[in-house]
Amino acid sequence: RAGKRSREDVPEFECPVWGIRCGDAGAGEFVAIRPCGHVVSDRARRDAEATAVGAVPSGDDDARGGGASPHCPVCDVRFDRDGCVRVNSFDVSVGERLRSSVDARRAAEDDRRTRRRARKERGDRSR
Repeated sequence: RAGKRSREDVPEFECPVWGIRCGDAGAGEFVAIRPCGHVVSDRARRDAEATAVGAVPSGDDDARGGGASPHCPVCDVRFDRDGCVRVNSFDVSVGERLRSSVDARRAAEDDRRTRRRARKERGDRSR
């Protein structure tokens, strides 16, 4: 069909910072930044971390570049260096570690939820 783009012509995702297309040869890995959820190329994440490390602390923690905590290059929300999730890693062990960390986080959330329900039930019975 004339004028129609095939599925192969449209990138699945493109980094909003560098314009790197996910899946292109040499594109590298992409990461999801927690807590905001933006997905960027690993290059954009490294740039954000380098900016945070190279910045002079200003004493104002909310100012971009202040402190050692990097900011999301899309929305400027602070993120933890360990809080990035690789979404298209080429290393199988990364997927396994990610799955185990997600399972551990879910188990901890379930445990907190169970304790909260138990406290609420004890509080309701005492009335």
